[in-house]
Amino acid sequence: VLESALQRWEMKRLAVLDRCVLRIGAAELLYEPELPTRIILNEAIEIARRFGTSESGRFVNGVLDKVARDHRGQEPE
Repeated sequence: VLESALQRWEMKRLAVLDRCVLRIGAAELLYEPELPTRIILNEAIEIARRFGTSESGRFVNGVLDKVARDHRGQEPE
């Protein structure tokens, strides 16, 4: 799921923290339907911003937003 959401990137090329945050966020989006999309995205973005690179927050947001649209069939609330 994540590899299909990544554009011009491969999982093995991602920073370790970005990869971990994306995996957790994607798992929540796919397997925890009662959790609001906005909450999942906000938490993942905040973790990426705090502990990742200067671009991690934007990158995680873009990838998880695509996963949410493709698999939850809706815009984030």
